[in-house]
Amino acid sequence: MGTIHQLLEQQGKQSAIEMGTVSRDVIEAAAQYLSEEDNALACAYSGWAQCALPHRRQPVEQAWVVSSERMRLVVEPGRRPIGDSDNLEFVGVPFGSYARLILLYLQTQALRTNSREVELGLVVSRDVV
Repeated sequence: MGTIHQLLEQQGKQSAIEMGTVSRDVIEAAAQYLSEEDNALACAYSGWAQCALPHRRQPVEQAWVVSSERMRLVVEPGRRPIGDSDNLEFVGVPFGSYARLILLYLQTQALRTNSREVELGLVVSRDVV
């Protein structure tokens, strides 16, 4: 950790400004950085793909919950229609290595495109001559 950060943690922002050894702008920026670091959530870490989905099949109606110090991920089972009726059945939570690889891919695409929406599938354009 930098000297200014240590100064802020030991003396506080106001004392660091009053000391006059570092410009006020630098102290203000460092203080804001430290406060954002404590409160902000960053993008999803790829390691979540290894622990965010179950390794084995769960009961189809059961949600999968993973918790950490600052957040909780809840993956709920999907539903699909039964035949032509309006009734729905649970299909369960994705599980296993393929599901975790797909989650890793989706996270990577979301970060690359800077979007919460990830387009799936391939669009093929054919020119008709």
